[in-house]
Amino acid sequence: MTASPVLSAQGRTPAWVPLVLLVILGLCWGLHFPLMKFAVKADLSYAGITALALGVVAGALTAASLLRGRMPVLRLRYVGFYLLLALLGYLGPYFLGLFASARIDSGMLTIVGATAPVLTLCLAALARIERVSMTRIVGIGLGILSVLSLVLPQIGAVDASALLGIAIGFGVPLCYSSYHVYLSKRWPLGSDSLQLACGEALAACCVMLPVFLIADGGGIFQQGWSSGHWAILAMAALTTIDCYLYFEIVRLAGPVFVSQANFVTVAAGVVWGMTLHGERPGTWLWLSVVLLIASLFMLTRQRRTVAIQPTIL
Repeated sequence: MTASPVLSAQGRTPAWVPLVLLVILGLCWGLHFPLMKFAVKADLSYAGITALALGVVAGALTAASLLRGRMPVLRLRYVGFYLLLALLGYLGPYFLGLFASARIDSGMLTIVGATAPVLTLCLAALARIERVSMTRIVGIGLGILSVLSLVLPQIGAVDASALLGIAIGFGVPLCYSSYHVYLSKRWPLGSDSLQLACGEALAACCVMLPVFLIADGGGIFQQGWSSGHWAILAMAALTTIDCYLYFEIVRLAGPVFVSQANFVTVAAGVVWGMTLHGERPGTWLWLSVVLLIASLFMLTRQRRTVAIQPTIL
């Protein structure tokens, strides 16, 4: 039986390492939705985009696992664990994000996705991982105001498509928040970050393959290479990096700490959208950014490090 990955790492990992990894993760997260928008603009099918991205990610993580000689544990009782991680960490966010990115700006979608810490704290409190103080209640309130500043202007403009995109987009942070908390409660004893990332990606591919064959039929490979395909490869490369960074940060500092990458993600996503798609955020969106950053600050100022407690599946 191997030692706890948290206890073994905490004794030799400098305190600044999780923070540096967090900044890199936030920059990567902020680029996901702008890249996703390129794929959607190329009129590629959602199933094809998801399948191609997951295939590259799974291939890269499997190769890395083979090189280090530690493949994910594939015993039957791990299957359900990997499948749930795949649903919450890949399939749900990918399809919901693709649907939303076709209807709203990538900067706006990034802000929607960055509300994950608000939901994470609520779920972590229900799971008795985190305490909810008055300061954090204020933070949740600011997060709600941030959401309202995105939604209310769309109601005034009677933009049904944007409203639908925002509503569906909120499924992304809900998936990720559930993922954060589930992983912190169920991290399997003896498994490390790369093993879990690889197992999750392989499970997602197994689920996605029949969906891809039925819904796309290989059409994504018959349309000629385009900017959308390059965007998918870039998404896959980022996701591969994200996977390892996410698991490693959660292992070192816990699920609420890793959600603080959204500080960087909020600003990075808006700037990437302006740079890559020529988006020009309006006053309401900037107000939402300010409120969300204030919310994140309030939610994290009393943060305490939550170590993962590995369990036997």
